[in-house]
Amino acid sequence: MTTLAAALAAHLAWRDARVITPVTFGIWAITGAAAFSAGLQLGHAGLAQWGVLTVVASLTGTAAGVVLAARGGGTP
Repeated sequence: MTTLAAALAAHLAWRDARVITPVTFGIWAITGAAAFSAGLQLGHAGLAQWGVLTVVASLTGTAAGVVLAARGGGTP
């Protein structure tokens, strides 16, 4: 779903997507890292796993959105 959102953002606003996509998914990566850290500190494996999944989804979404935006995936 994260990658789909990035692709849609790049398609709709390709100029702005080059900036906003990394920023938005950077915030998600920070959130995922915090969830991972909290999961480790609390001994909650499920929370730690969700943190890792959030970070991976953020990086994947950023890569997909930036590549599509760089290719001019939307209308000017």
